[in-house]
Amino acid sequence: LSALGDVLHCLPALSALRALFPDARIDWVAESLGAALIEGHPDLDRVIRLPRKEIARDLWRPGVGVTAIERGSEFLTTLREREYDLLLELQGNLRSGLVARAAHARFRIGHHGSETKEHRWLLRGSRPDQPAGRVHRVEKNLHVVRALGFTGPSPTGRLPEFTEEVEHFRPALASLGIAPTILHPFVSAFGRFKEWPEERFAALARALRARGHRVWLTAAPEDDARRDRILAASDGDAEPAPPTRSARELAALIRLSRGVIAADTGPLHLAAFAGVPVVGLFGPKDPQIYGPWSDRAAVRRGDVPCSPCTLRRCDHAICMQSIGVEAVLSAVTEVFPPSESALPTRRE
Repeated sequence: LSALGDVLHCLPALSALRALFPDARIDWVAESLGAALIEGHPDLDRVIRLPRKEIARDLWRPGVGVTAIERGSEFLTTLREREYDLLLELQGNLRSGLVARAAHARFRIGHHGSETKEHRWLLRGSRPDQPAGRVHRVEKNLHVVRALGFTGPSPTGRLPEFTEEVEHFRPALASLGIAPTILHPFVSAFGRFKEWPEERFAALARALRARGHRVWLTAAPEDDARRDRILAASDGDAEPAPPTRSARELAALIRLSRGVIAADTGPLHLAAFAGVPVVGLFGPKDPQIYGPWSDRAAVRRGDVPCSPCTLRRCDHAICMQSIGVEAVLSAVTEVFPPSESALPTRRE
């Protein structure tokens, strides 16, 4: 329902579900950010938007409490207008459990009880006989579909083509001659201690430019000031990427890039599923569980005794500070195409 990376890690499960039930109607409930990304997916019949953030915003704005109630009522009406034969609950927390209980479904299945985060009593239904174990989040979601009978190899998962958005950015990139390398230095405010230091990104941009890369920085609007600090410290060797207005536009921009370098954040996983090379920088999280789901990925992680950890915040984040620029450059050499690579051609 929520974080972009979590939504993306469900895509292989969707492919497996479609392979298992090729004639089924499949709907997906997602919050607005993730919903925008998966709308138009060839394996989906409908995306139902849960406007949680919009409802929360309206509740605290004078005079628009009624709007929040209307949004919630409209969502519930849409959710409950069909009775489903099967509901898969892949998030395993209070919010997803409440949505699952609100839907009309004859049969429900979720993660093994030992692997749900909270309030597992909310999901009345079946679970796999055994827990998935310490596996990648993609495999954990696939474990639920395998309990339904899927026996094939793990799918790679796929995104919609975003044809309109790709063509929107193509003219802006045509004059570059080579595809840009994208650096995304930021993560959500909730996980700031997963960020690599700004000065390292500036040094990386200078080193990449010296190696023939055209370096672009992407950032959410709330990170523009920090992005500008990195741009200034890069001595002009990095440039701001064209602004993107949605997750779909960001996906299109990434699809046209040479590759993406980022910490454990949504754009890193978006790049992995978009099929471009990625370098992931990991400290607090275990890349074996949360790393990019791609055979065109390299990971550099902090080599300290306390990493990985389960902390939600950290005062020093020494794990991220222990990743050096040279280590990241070696990862770029491993997975990025040669510097003379041109922009990706138009997909037929």
